[in-house]
Amino acid sequence: IRGTYEPIENVEAINIHSSTSILSYPLLDVDQIENYLDAITPTYEISSIEVFGSEMVANGSTTTYTVQVNPIDTLGNKNVTWSIVSGNSLATIDASTGQLTATATGTIIIRATSQDSNYSDVYGEKEVQIE
Repeated sequence: IRGTYEPIENVEAINIHSSTSILSYPLLDVDQIENYLDAITPTYEISSIEVFGSEMVANGSTTTYTVQVNPIDTLGNKNVTWSIVSGNSLATIDASTGQLTATATGTIIIRATSQDSNYSDVYGEKEVQIE
């Protein structure tokens, strides 16, 4: 269906005719249209990253951490890169899978950083105690 729209004074609806139906839509003011478009327009924004997994890990064991990239319905790149930002000598973490291997006792901080080039400054962290 193709067509153009030109405002006409005192018109309250637009009727769209196709080969199978006639649809009628009420006219909206500019604010209503902007709100509607905001609601249906997909977002690529990444506002935060939440890290999930154990807060305590036994020395010599492995565990895998996961994330939730927010907003949940973002169409942006939801992949993250894992790192240890404090306590590097106490554990290792696989940069792509989030699998942590504890090698000594102490406290570390792990970080999941967005791989989306527009949001590479967005990350989530978790403090982990290795016992």
